Amino acid sequence: MSAVIELDASNRITVLISGKAVVMDVEADTESLDMDEDMSTVAGTIAWYTQVLAAARQHCDLVEARYRVWQSKQLKEYVIDDPKVAEWKAKAALNAEPEFMEHKTAQAEAWALVNRLDGAVKALAVKADMLRSRGAMLRTEITHLDRSIPGPAAKRGESVEGKGARLKEHLKGD
Repeated sequence: MSAVIELDASNRITVLISGKAVVMDVEADTESLDMDEDMSTVAGTIAWYTQVLAAARQHCDLVEARYRVWQSKQLKEYVIDDPKVAEWKAKAALNAEPEFMEHKTAQAEAWALVNRLDGAVKALAVKADMLRSRGAMLRTEITHLDRSIPGPAAKRGESVEGKGARLKEHLKGD
């Protein structure tokens, strides 16, 4: 079974599994409409940054592979030129090549990007926890405020938006 993954700018992931395309719309699938904007979009934002992080890790692997191919070709040339060359001498000569620093710089930059993105995903996860806590506190406040809002009593199963709307209407009168 083979899988092909495509990412696009519209924040959708298309995975081709055994010839069948499965599409996940990250924003639509993770959005929660009964919360404020931060709360409703944080899951989708985490998913998006995780996709970017995965692409950055893939880039690191490719940069490393390019370095290893270059390294192998160079070492092979050193051995062809002098079959009795000591390994340490061949590696020292390799490390003195200008391309060596180009490859190592590319690797360092790729890993720096991965580390920054990993930090962003972790920070967003903390934000999600804080928003979840804030949401719980707001629901508790609305539940307690509901008892003190004049006017018609809350309907059984009334949504948070309904309670919030009744509270806003009451506060306009003050």
